[in-house]
Amino acid sequence: MSTNYFSVSWFQIENLLINRIYFLFIDMSLNEGPGELPPELRELRRVIPAERVVEEVQTLISSPDQPVILLCEDGKRSGPVAETLGALGLTNVFIVSGGAQDLINEYRSAKLN
Repeated sequence: MSTNYFSVSWFQIENLLINRIYFLFIDMSLNEGPGELPPELRELRRVIPAERVVEEVQTLISSPDQPVILLCEDGKRSGPVAETLGALGLTNVFIVSGGAQDLINEYRSAKLN
């Protein structure tokens, strides 16, 4: 079965930031605050409950090829949402592999090296 989305880690997100490529960063996690998210993502973060992401993303994107990155606790809830967005014609939909904690761990590891 093919999917309509891709997986992304901190290293790919950092590359988008370095190259100043505008993307939507949607946080569907149940956390109230940005917690320990990389500081580079805290201001970009849009908190949207999973059940409203499809509707809201369609109003926020400027084109179907604009990158959209979805984050949840463990990467499991973002997959079905990403699949729906891809089926609607969005071509650059990504989920954070492993969710928020993996993103935080990758960020910390990268900053130590």
